[in-house]
Amino acid sequence: MRRLGLKKVGLYMIHWPGFLVQTFANDEFLRGLALSKQLGLCDAVGVSNFNAERLRRSQELLAREFPGTSIAANQVQYSLLYRAPENNGVLDACRHAPP
Repeated sequence: MRRLGLKKVGLYMIHWPGFLVQTFANDEFLRGLALSKQLGLCDAVGVSNFNAERLRRSQELLAREFPGTSIAANQVQYSLLYRAPENNGVLDACRHAPP
């Protein structure tokens, strides 16, 4: 952030969930995001390409360990031509996430 000349960023995100061996580090990535928010380094935290189950588990972890911190964004492929999030549970998981 020093190189950007910022004291904090608006949204700090994980771009891809870990897979294979890194799957075990996903919770630590989330804890790092939440800690960044608690330290005032960002206004909100987000994820990218999380499926419905992973999104729900992530929200549960944040609610349990970092009350008041929730996932503000899940960047996924979604367009008029690709509407899978409406049917695969992702949109529903976003709608029912805690504030």
